[in-house]
Amino acid sequence: MRVSLWSCGLIAFLCPVVAAVVGLAQAEKPEADKSQAEDAQQVMVRAHEARAQWKDFPGFEAELWLQSNGKHLVRDVVVTPELKVKWNEPIPVEFVPLKRRFESVVQHRAATDEYRFDVEFVAEQASHPLGRLIRFRNDPMHSQYRIRGDLIAQVSRDMGPLHFTISVLDAVRNAQGKYLPRVYTVSFWNRKSGLLVRSTTVMLEWKRQGRWDLPLTIRSITTQGNRSHLAEVIQVRNCRLRNGAVPEDAGNR
Repeated sequence: MRVSLWSCGLIAFLCPVVAAVVGLAQAEKPEADKSQAEDAQQVMVRAHEARAQWKDFPGFEAELWLQSNGKHLVRDVVVTPELKVKWNEPIPVEFVPLKRRFESVVQHRAATDEYRFDVEFVAEQASHPLGRLIRFRNDPMHSQYRIRGDLIAQVSRDMGPLHFTISVLDAVRNAQGKYLPRVYTVSFWNRKSGLLVRSTTVMLEWKRQGRWDLPLTIRSITTQGNRSHLAEVIQVRNCRLRNGAVPEDAGNR
């Protein structure tokens, strides 16, 4: 059964990526030109407020099915209201990247009502398909964002000897009109040589439970030197909200 799921998962991953650019345009708010009349701080705040967040989150329990180039692993997890992920057993080294990816997806749903950014626009000669470029002042990581409409379309910064960029290719809107990433790439370059080290494309599927959008499937393909090609899948099964929170579809079960 697991092998058939893996085969279907790879096919399902490839098809939506072809239409990713179209999906990105559909996910953007129509007031895309509003940023022209705003300062960089206002644009950043508006984009962060448009994110789907897990406010008043009760946490959840789930069974994770991890697949990495044909290898399989099943683990139980508990995600706390503070977005800490607790695993029932240690994770083998070959599955650590999947562990980190799941934890990153969870942590990116952190909720906050306060935003402070010391940022400025970067002058460019031509418009960019991912939106206006904004950089942080006096930032040792040289962080830069691109905002298209109210969507954070790209984040770039230095991390030790590497420079990485996250580019959102497709996003979806939830019931409240807040956006969730659907397809994005994470690319790493060697800061000294400028050479690409590796690049990962990730596709996310979400499922509404209660007032929160929880990850259902996380598919990824990573490429790097020597023609290395790694296909991975995380499936979230038997997901249950904690502390008595009732899913919206409970009456339809």
